[in-house]
Amino acid sequence: MKIRFIIPFFLLFACIAGLPVTAYAVPQLTIGVAAEKINNTARLNFGIDNSSASYAGVNAKIQLPANVSVKSVSKGDLLSSSFFTSHYSPAANIITVMAYSGAAVFSGNGILFTLELDTASASDGTHSVVFGNSSNAFVNSRCALSDTSGNSVTLTQKNGYLAVGQTDSDNDGLPDALEYAIVGNYTGLSPDDDFDKDGRSNLAEYLSMTDLNNPFSFAEIMKGDLNNDQEISLADTIIALQIVTGISVSNISSESAIDGKKIGLADAVYSLQLVSDLRD
Repeated sequence: MKIRFIIPFFLLFACIAGLPVTAYAVPQLTIGVAAEKINNTARLNFGIDNSSASYAGVNAKIQLPANVSVKSVSKGDLLSSSFFTSHYSPAANIITVMAYSGAAVFSGNGILFTLELDTASASDGTHSVVFGNSSNAFVNSRCALSDTSGNSVTLTQKNGYLAVGQTDSDNDGLPDALEYAIVGNYTGLSPDDDFDKDGRSNLAEYLSMTDLNNPFSFAEIMKGDLNNDQEISLADTIIALQIVTGISVSNISSESAIDGKKIGLADAVYSLQLVSDLRD
């Protein structure tokens, strides 16, 4: 009997006999969901999911929406300092990223690269971000993943989205373009819910420029950082005082309050003391 017939017959026998059949996971390279902040910047993650092995290298060519450029590229949590990384743009709206190591490997699910994007010239709306074809002899078409022996691994791909614009039809702090990218409409995403179940609310993730649809993409909560800019400054003191005096402040998450529930005078005092070096 030829080898190619043995495996199907074995699987059929296993099913009839009630024996367990192991499902072999196929890794998936993913492009995340990013949303533009008011400063015309967005952070887009490129990562891996459904991973069950160790890998020595990865490359991918990502096609961005029109008039979007890359400010910088940084390593994700999966890539150690032992990995050599490189990125370049062979054409407008195209970014190629690569990571390889002769000594280290990466494994598990998570983020490989984070791309900081300039969206100042992009049109408002929900834009697709896709894996692009490559004519470069050193980069496989679209993307590639190599195992510890340097062999190319079978994989799948998942495209992503970039949400541009600040229109907010339901005034919930989440832009329409972002809600559409996640749930397919402009009002179906609650700012207080946690869509990806990573412990951060949808609004907190939007404000900190992480991916609402990726449990591996989140920023640590910094108590007192009321505007989620990853630092505590007089701006946070002013926000706390405005809220205490009854002034409405939009796009603020109470998760960063001292008690994690409600922003009050204690938050203003806390941030002012830090700025004045009166406390550690």
